Amino acid sequence: MKGLLVCVLLTAAIALSAQTTIKRRGLPVKPVNPAPATKPAKPKPAAPKPAPATKPAKPKPAAPKPAPAEKPAKPKAASPCAPKAANPSVQGSALRGWMVILDPGHGGRDGGSTGIFNGQMVVEDEYVYDVALRVDRLIKARGGLSFLTLHDKKTGIRSWRAQEVFPDERHETFAGQSSIARSGTRGLNQRLAYGNAMSRKYPKYKQAWISIHFDVVGTKKDVEGVRIIKSAGSNGLAQALGCSFGKSSRLRDINPVVVNGDPRFGIRNLWILRGGNKIQEKVLVELGNFNNTTDVWRVRNPVTREAYALAIVEALEGMK
Repeated sequence: MKGLLVCVLLTAAIALSAQTTIKRRGLPVKPVNPAPATKPAKPKPAAPKPAPATKPAKPKPAAPKPAPAEKPAKPKAASPCAPKAANPSVQGSALRGWMVILDPGHGGRDGGSTGIFNGQMVVEDEYVYDVALRVDRLIKARGGLSFLTLHDKKTGIRSWRAQEVFPDERHETFAGQSSIARSGTRGLNQRLAYGNAMSRKYPKYKQAWISIHFDVVGTKKDVEGVRIIKSAGSNGLAQALGCSFGKSSRLRDINPVVVNGDPRFGIRNLWILRGGNKIQEKVLVELGNFNNTTDVWRVRNPVTREAYALAIVEALEGMK
């Protein structure tokens, strides 16, 4: 062991001595078995961090749809019963340019329907004639023309108390004649002939035909109020009458306006409203039901008869 160590040391001393000699003579010195230079190790790339878990994206709320463009509101149609504004300049002339035929029902030999009050007979023709006279007065006061198909020279407007009953006098004659009025087709044709003659005489006037009656509705006692029967071609007058009577709550509750000859309502095809009548706007107004005690009271009351007349005139004023 000591011998090996001595050999190693001796070898190292010889090598050192040789290198010193070489340096003195200026010769390059080769390193003894130089260790190869080690390349610096490339840093290993850091392991990528795991991407954080992504939260599911919240769905974006859908953009609100633009509201559809609003259509301009259609103007509401004027109510057929809307009151007309009063015009001070036409007071006393509201019906100027109108020609109206007033046809009080029955008369003369035909008393018409009847009701009973305190054991006395309440006769249709006497009371509807009184209403027709009141309408005639109101139309003329407003500047219109008015003609009655019947006349009674002995009787004018009567304002008796409701407790007093008009007597059945049967004085009425056809307009322009001296003969007592009669019923049936012959009598109706005489009324029509007079009305048509007046229509021809005043062709530039607005024209209306209004027959005035009082009804008997079978045996029904609960039916009360006014009913309007219109010809097939008459719309404006019937509608206006419905408004004026409806305003004062005088119309019947069921089917207050019906067409002439409509079998659904038991309406006969009334001769006076058919083609022989040449006036376009023509109606028959039933003021009440003789089977109903309230209606029988109303027709005897002069205040109510005046209200009936005023409703008819207001209907004419309300027509365009």
